Amino acid sequence: MENRRHAAWRLGRQSLALLALLAGYHLVLRWLMLSRGLVLGVVGPGNAVYRVVPLYAYVRPHFKTGLLVAAGVLVGYWCWVRCRAWNLQPRRRTFVAALVLWHVALACAVAMIDGGPHRLWRPYVLLEGTEYIGAVPLVDSARGFLHDYVSRLPELPIHCQVHPPGGVLFLWWVDRHVWPGPAAGALATILAASLAVPAVYGLAREVLDERFARLASCLFLLAPNVLLFTATSMDAVFMVPMAWTYFFLWMARSRRPWLFGCLGGLTAAASAMMTFSAAFLGLWGLAMLLVTALLDRRRLPAVLRALAGAAASSALFFTVVYLWSGYHLLENLGAAIGAHHGIMHGGNYATARQYAHLVAGNLVALFAGAGIPVAVLFFRQALRDVRGVDGRSSGRLLSLSFLLALGILAAAPLYTLEVERIWLFMVPLVVISATRPLGRSGPAERPAPEIGLTFCLLSVQVVAMEVLLNTIW
Repeated sequence: MENRRHAAWRLGRQSLALLALLAGYHLVLRWLMLSRGLVLGVVGPGNAVYRVVPLYAYVRPHFKTGLLVAAGVLVGYWCWVRCRAWNLQPRRRTFVAALVLWHVALACAVAMIDGGPHRLWRPYVLLEGTEYIGAVPLVDSARGFLHDYVSRLPELPIHCQVHPPGGVLFLWWVDRHVWPGPAAGALATILAASLAVPAVYGLAREVLDERFARLASCLFLLAPNVLLFTATSMDAVFMVPMAWTYFFLWMARSRRPWLFGCLGGLTAAASAMMTFSAAFLGLWGLAMLLVTALLDRRRLPAVLRALAGAAASSALFFTVVYLWSGYHLLENLGAAIGAHHGIMHGGNYATARQYAHLVAGNLVALFAGAGIPVAVLFFRQALRDVRGVDGRSSGRLLSLSFLLALGILAAAPLYTLEVERIWLFMVPLVVISATRPLGRSGPAERPAPEIGLTFCLLSVQVVAMEVLLNTIW
């Protein structure tokens, strides 16, 4: 018992130290922006968003009665995890179905803290001029919209200009076939985002035992950026096919590589129809191939077959789309790059100082958004994995492939902050790695104090961020 309490105290101290470090970095950036004119992306002096840089948000406290409802839902969720999910009482399918419902309940409860149900779709109303929903009235048919998409980019809202057409078509389909208006779009976003939960659980089961696979998927639901952006940002929808791609391609390492590889290729292609960040999937696949070749050669033939199947199915998907509609992904990418440079003029990677702060700021935003205790646990496990403490375990291979892909992506001059929402698709990999140290803390009969503290700290962080900050979306 004493060792378990010591582990909890250690996590608390390290979380507090990391929070102080992140706060210090924020103050440094704020000072540089105000006194030295530093501009990072669309964040800089004269822009209210600089107040909590590198997060893309500004301070706006709003204490409403919805806080009590959210607190009640969070407490109920922990009680369910402790009494039901932890003790493996529900069957796997029942557990996953319950977790999907909890995801919807948590996302709605947190989003409604500052004003009731209308807060769920208010961002879609306020941001109609810049967001995907503003392009929905311009879609006559999916085929025609895809055919003319690149040529019509200048007349579309600003976010459409730097993304593929999938986000608009998702909201158009909801508007046309389910219910029109921003309320239906917001609710569809929440429900669609919950479909990432089964993929996260399935991937966790491949590298953890049943109890801690459940814990990883439960922690995923509490990641602050997952809860804060599920109800208001299309990035939550973009995350779904990417999470399933992780699952299918990792499954392919051990069974039916052609089948799961092709399925992974199709979900990757669906991701590429929604966000150009889907390129990370290719980078991660190559990192997985390299790690497998170095540390787990017996699985190398399966990984090669899986990646070949994924490449073939993705190519077939876009060939069919092109023949059907004339939409060309690479043409869209070229136009989007040009639009991005125009939007980020002055705040891009123009100087070494901007490069250094954008690389650091992107990583800070990702891990701060994933949760302070999750970040502590992730870095603790990453150090073990780099040192090779866990040998050739599946969890270590997954962690190393993610670390390699993340390092390359962070070093590439591509992202200009806002990644606490844009990089939502990385949260499943972060949380699964962060859960592994918790597997070494305490008996299986009940959650160790360190696990309870992790849930508590994540709950406090997500409520504090929702109450104190305006994250725009």
